[in-house]
Amino acid sequence: LGPVVGLWNFDDETGEVPEKTRLQQALNLTGLKDIQIKEREARLDRPGMALHLGAVGKGYAVDRAMEALEESGIKNALINAGGDLKVSGRRAEGRPWRIGLQHPRYPQEMIASMGLSQKAVATSGDYQKYFLRNGVRYHHILDPVDGMPARGPISATVVSDNVMDADALATAVFVLGADRGISLIDSLDKVEGMVVLEDGSARFSKGFQSQPEFVFHGFKNNVPH
Repeated sequence: LGPVVGLWNFDDETGEVPEKTRLQQALNLTGLKDIQIKEREARLDRPGMALHLGAVGKGYAVDRAMEALEESGIKNALINAGGDLKVSGRRAEGRPWRIGLQHPRYPQEMIASMGLSQKAVATSGDYQKYFLRNGVRYHHILDPVDGMPARGPISATVVSDNVMDADALATAVFVLGADRGISLIDSLDKVEGMVVLEDGSARFSKGFQSQPEFVFHGFKNNVPH
């Protein structure tokens, strides 16, 4: 999706919505069918195509960082890279690491908390990179069908064994929406997920609320757009 992502500027609050013609031209340079993978090499078949690793890169880095700690003999650790995190072992008192999930609109509040041990968590949300135009929020999680920001959820959180999987799945669930996204999570082993919608409600996979010390704090305030 690199050509499409390149048209948006979510690092600048003065960003603009791409023209439809340019957006369609960029979309014509996307598609899995034009990515050839053989052994450890990948090739893009058409000039102008580009990969964007935003949905997996940070998760991959956290997984490698945890491997480095474990190879150094560190048994208890927590690595957090902007909400993509992984834990190993337990806290000093022998209890699971306890983490909080940020409210998508009020960063000083939590919507849920849980205990984790030997697990990874990643969240994709429309509040991480975005700009507002005429009261509409344009965020960085793009739907590959039309190149526009995906609508429906405002955040998606996935718990998995490694951060790269959790990172990729959180993005996929966000784009798919609550129904299809949670169905995908429920079809996978050792993976749980939660989707927060624009009306402030939340949807959970079958086992998400069974995480150790799980508490859903809910929404004390209405969720603004």
